[in-house]
Amino acid sequence: MKEEIEDRIHDTPEQTRMTPRQWLENYWYHYKWPTLIGALFFFFILISCVQCMSRVDPDVFLMYSGPKVLTFDEITALKTSVVDLMDEDYNGDGRKSCEYLENIVIFDGDYTVKDEAGDDVTVISQTEQVQNYVTRVIAGDAQIYLASPEVYAELRKQNVLTPLSEIYGEMPGASYDSAAFTLGELELARYPGFSSLPADTLLCLRVPRTLVANTSQAQAEHEWASAVFRSLVAAKAPPEES
Repeated sequence: MKEEIEDRIHDTPEQTRMTPRQWLENYWYHYKWPTLIGALFFFFILISCVQCMSRVDPDVFLMYSGPKVLTFDEITALKTSVVDLMDEDYNGDGRKSCEYLENIVIFDGDYTVKDEAGDDVTVISQTEQVQNYVTRVIAGDAQIYLASPEVYAELRKQNVLTPLSEIYGEMPGASYDSAAFTLGELELARYPGFSSLPADTLLCLRVPRTLVANTSQAQAEHEWASAVFRSLVAAKAPPEES
């Protein structure tokens, strides 16, 4: 009982005669761990709220699949070009945004590329794994594909690309085939980011995703991607830098 009374001195009249420093020391002695746990919990809630408020969902996802490795600056430039060419904020979150995904796929042996530091990096050929790779790609979030001719041929085999006649209502001219445009033949190839990709890269649009719970949302996203696709194809030459 004596120990209990001593442990609760902060409840006795002597507390009124404590200096601020003594009061803090007394408080910290009795409530250190509850205070630390409460502070950590508050910090976690604060960070979560900030992230939720600042989060921007992409209006469209682009994926490049081929031998080219873009630098961070080139990726940033490409995403900026897409946003600049977008007609509107399709998902209504108050900001136009796109996400860029990249998959390095090499055919016919190993391939050497330059990393951001300018050093040579050897990428192992994935020719024997292309089928599994394509299966993973088409199950992802990407809607607009930028693909090397080899990857494009595999995508065509999977029947996952939207015919251009469905995107435009009729078959447009100057296309690579019935489902793609050649990047190098479009003015888009002159835009920052896109100008870093190989000229034979093929621009195409996937069919609406079916492996999702909300098919109506998937259809809406496909319509947004179709609009962005048309904007990219119709892009006029960018203004010359002075």
